[in-house]
Amino acid sequence: MFLLYIVLSVILIMLSILIFKKKINPFSVYAVLWLLLICLYASNIIQYNPITNYTWLIFYVVLIMFFLGSALGYVISGAYKQRKLKLNNESTLYGNYKRRAIKSDKAFKKKLEIIIVVLSLVSFVVAVYSLVKLIQAYGFNILSNIGTIYDDNINGNSIVESPRILLLNHIAIALSGYYISKYKAKPILIFPIINAIIDQLLSGSRGMLIVDLMFLAGPIVFFGIRNKMSRKIFTFMVFAIILFFVLITLFRGRNNTSLPYASSFLQTISSKTRLPYSIVSYVTLPLAAFNEFLQEPFSWNVGQSTFRLLYKLLTDINVERIDTFVYATPIKTNVYTYLGNLYADFGFIGILLGPFLLSTALSYTYYKLKVRKSIALVCVFDSLFVITIMSFFSWYVAYMYVVIVLLFGFGYFVVMRILNALLGVKRPKVVLRKVRTDS
Repeated sequence: MFLLYIVLSVILIMLSILIFKKKINPFSVYAVLWLLLICLYASNIIQYNPITNYTWLIFYVVLIMFFLGSALGYVISGAYKQRKLKLNNESTLYGNYKRRAIKSDKAFKKKLEIIIVVLSLVSFVVAVYSLVKLIQAYGFNILSNIGTIYDDNINGNSIVESPRILLLNHIAIALSGYYISKYKAKPILIFPIINAIIDQLLSGSRGMLIVDLMFLAGPIVFFGIRNKMSRKIFTFMVFAIILFFVLITLFRGRNNTSLPYASSFLQTISSKTRLPYSIVSYVTLPLAAFNEFLQEPFSWNVGQSTFRLLYKLLTDINVERIDTFVYATPIKTNVYTYLGNLYADFGFIGILLGPFLLSTALSYTYYKLKVRKSIALVCVFDSLFVITIMSFFSWYVAYMYVVIVLLFGFGYFVVMRILNALLGVKRPKVVLRKVRTDS
């Protein structure tokens, strides 16, 4: 069953490269990620319960549905129809097109800079103020006390809570990733990462650092980096995120030396530090939990996980209660990949349609973003990218720090449409387009 999954993945990845004409495309990114994690799971490096035949069948079906959705998004985006515009260097049409494109690009870049700077500085002021309060409560050596801070947070005894306004910082990070991929990066782009690190120190958590890394990396994975300075700044930002993720993991787990169900190899490489075990269990435990979930599935109210924020609002006014379920893999956990959440929300139809619709939306926004610069598209695409990458862990459409970026994208689109209609501004039909010139 495992070999069949590898063969199916390789075949579909090769087909996606032929269809999309790019090695890095929405399907290949998803397929490679899940293939690597399933290989890690099947290697028995942590001795989970064996994957059942039914779970393997679900994995096959989901992979096929994600491929079909990616293909559909490619088709409805019109990407397959795009042709290079052939113009003569000396023609008036070429000159007008070039001037209009440059002017539009400069305006977009300026708009992007303003939004990033405003959101970053507002978040930075709030983050520093909260950090000062945290230092007053726990002392200057925050990392040494990170375990206590985390315990206080999950037990509801937080002295300093993460301010809601810091949610705006995730928007700044998403836009920064696109800015780095297209333009020469500036040092101000480092501020959103500083804010993200402070935000995690406030709660003693670490998971959001990975999410922010995905927000930052999304546009770069698909569009690359054009500038050397941008490459250096991006490398520094990634290094800072990974460094603090590792530090928080080490300091939080320094009193925990247990390695439950670890293989002899994993025990050997985790003998001096628990970090290797923590990373392996972090990325494989949800898959093991989903395997157990399928044997004893539960169901929520329709869409309770997908529309978690709405249900949480109802919970706050004592209308609805949200339960979580724990599975033993044999290691206990309450996260079971996005597939578990979709099954609990909508049954088997959720496992069929969820990956299909997600991949369709991701593929569509990606190909639209290739030919049109749009802040709304950047936010929506990057949110979908994060949801796709973190699909091995949970259904991230239910998390506020992802939803806020998604809502900002939709909100920005609606507001700009209304303003343009009121001011009589016509949106240009073409903002970006490949041009082949005849010399």
